[in-house]
Amino acid sequence: MHPVWKAVAIALQVTPRPELNVRNIPVIIWGPPGVGKTERVRAIARHLGLPMAEIHPSHYDPTEIHGLPAVVNGKSMKIPPDWAVELIIQMAQKAGIPVPDPDYVDPKELRRILEQLPKNRILGVVFADEFSGAPPATQNALLDFLYSRRVARLVLPVSVVGAANPAGQGAGVFELEPASGNRFVHEQWEGDLQEFVRGMSYGFDTNLQNIPILPEDWYTGVVPARATVAAFMLRKPALHVAFPKEYSEQGRAWPSERSWDNAAILMAAARAVGADPETEALLIGGCVGAEAAREFLTWVKELDLPDPEELLSRPETFRPPQRGDILLSVLNSVYQAVSRRPTQERYDAAWAIVDQAARQAKDTAMMTAKELIRLGERHAFRIPETVYIFEDLVKLIRRVN
Repeated sequence: MHPVWKAVAIALQVTPRPELNVRNIPVIIWGPPGVGKTERVRAIARHLGLPMAEIHPSHYDPTEIHGLPAVVNGKSMKIPPDWAVELIIQMAQKAGIPVPDPDYVDPKELRRILEQLPKNRILGVVFADEFSGAPPATQNALLDFLYSRRVARLVLPVSVVGAANPAGQGAGVFELEPASGNRFVHEQWEGDLQEFVRGMSYGFDTNLQNIPILPEDWYTGVVPARATVAAFMLRKPALHVAFPKEYSEQGRAWPSERSWDNAAILMAAARAVGADPETEALLIGGCVGAEAAREFLTWVKELDLPDPEELLSRPETFRPPQRGDILLSVLNSVYQAVSRRPTQERYDAAWAIVDQAARQAKDTAMMTAKELIRLGERHAFRIPETVYIFEDLVKLIRRVN
């Protein structure tokens, strides 16, 4: 499977986790017409067992994006468009939820159906074809849907994938507005000769075998990934926000606080499935741009961090590094290791490491300490006595919880 489509498949499966402020990130695939963008998205959705609705934003008036105006029982209101109704019915049928009359479902019934669907799951795909054909006013109206997945006051548990033709490769093509573009993970697809030959010879579905499946606990890597990004920002503050000067680049991938957080979320997802380096780079670069992603991944690779398992087996040997970015990354890797295989013994060892770090850089150690406290409460672990350094923090988090 080509790394571009691995990246798309991984991003499609990112499930919202409100308690971690984790959202599903919309994907946009750039490329000339006729290279199979739509068919491949259909095939990925089919392999993942997700019903898919196809829309063309360029066909919508900006006022229609969030629902169609109508009078129902004497009241003026917005009703969801047909594609949203059909997608909700398909998701309900797949989940075994009865739909009284599929030919007519009023908004109240749709809301009842959505309330019965499994929570924090991706249950469908909305594919926005020819996204770059939508004029700026329509793109702006789409912003709320991209962020909240809300249509006519109904929140859809879906991923959003767009396909777009670059300027000069389609009629009536507009550049993406910066506010729209910065919300996407951008992938580029120009076609691939070997995939085309294999597809023509043996069927195009053979190109989509071995789709990476995101495990249910993938999100446990989000906090460590965010800590890694934060440590990189300490080292490369110039890449914190880098708004492009060229208008043609402002609707693509570039570093911002939002796009770095998206990159951290997708980095966690990529590592949860054991993605290859090229796929991980495509996901991160699709958020912050290829150059920023290259610097970030090079920095991560050159950190030469100690093995967290060795530290957990002998925490007394830990000597905190002097550089703050490296220290934060070491603590991040220790937390990630414990969260993947939590036991009281490993939890105690992690606290011993954090305790040593706090004696040198308390503020840096505080970030990991917060997450260790939450991890301990989830698993009913006893917090060791060494946590006296963070006594006020322990009391505060327990009070909030």
